Amino acid sequence: VAPFLTRILPQDSVVGEYSVKKGTPIIASIYTSGRNEQYFSKPEEFLPYRWDRLDERKGKLKNHIPFASLPFALGARSCVGRKIAMAQLAELIWQVVDNFDFRCINGPSIKPITSQALIPNKNIELSLKVRK
Repeated sequence: VAPFLTRILPQDSVVGEYSVKKGTPIIASIYTSGRNEQYFSKPEEFLPYRWDRLDERKGKLKNHIPFASLPFALGARSCVGRKIAMAQLAELIWQVVDNFDFRCINGPSIKPITSQALIPNKNIELSLKVRK
């Protein structure tokens, strides 16, 4: 997962109170914006329905701004592998959920490390039990 989006300013700009020169790299943190309570209610909870346009539970969230998080970016520089990544993730999730009961053994001790990609600070230990 790429934790940042970087763009180079094409012209001199004003960002908030700051004058920023043309050619300056601007970096947006995908990781941070996706966990900001200003844009997402309960950002640390796994609530996949928050992204489903048809799910009525989404209306119970006090705030939800879907474009505050753009994991694949948008436009000409968006991720070229988005469709294949989504297909692979859907297939993987289906196979795991359909065939196994699982739990994370060391979940509370896992912390993210920001690098060129967002990675865990240590191996994630899972316990998988084949469903019968």
